[in-house]
Amino acid sequence: MKVSGPVKRLNQKIARSESASIEDRWRWGHTVLRDPHLMSESGKSLRHGAAERLITDAGETSAGKTLLSESEIQRRLRCARSYPYASQIRHAMTDFGTWFDLIKAGFPTYEPEPGEEPADPRTKEEIRRERERRYAVFLREQVGLFPMEDYIPERTALKELGEFVARSEEMSASFEKTARRRRAYYDELAAAVDGDLTVSWAQAHQLLDDPRHP
Repeated sequence: MKVSGPVKRLNQKIARSESASIEDRWRWGHTVLRDPHLMSESGKSLRHGAAERLITDAGETSAGKTLLSESEIQRRLRCARSYPYASQIRHAMTDFGTWFDLIKAGFPTYEPEPGEEPADPRTKEEIRRERERRYAVFLREQVGLFPMEDYIPERTALKELGEFVARSEEMSASFEKTARRRRAYYDELAAAVDGDLTVSWAQAHQLLDDPRHP
């Protein structure tokens, strides 16, 4: 499990600025929340082993004390979740002088500015790479759902997908009907020979077709 470059750089910056770096810890939290290598698929918790990896990667002081703890990780994530908008963290920074003051206050609520978009502390390059990764995942997930040689995502209208889905449903219904008939016929054949499955299909059908057969 790797720790991304942005997380590493923020850790280094936080270590230099000590308790005053509220915004950096907020950015760190948002960066980790957006990292699929660190967060579970639900986005509600860290993946197994992620906290330990983050702590190890952050390093130690010259006295051998770890620079990051599991409780500090959870505080940074809580800060990011409490303040999804940049204006909110700016208000918090105005009201509280240090990170520990904000922690003691319990991350109080602030209203975002009207029409404000949720914050994304990643760089444009980081956002671009993440979109490319998600698109690659999207393509892998579609394998088997649609014939990708015929339905290219960049050129296929949803109308075409809908038509394919409708045809597939019609075929599935037909297959299901045939499967039910197939099962009923087989069960009748097996019953005609009293469950003797060594009897040939032709012999079983003859017995089934015999008017004397009950």
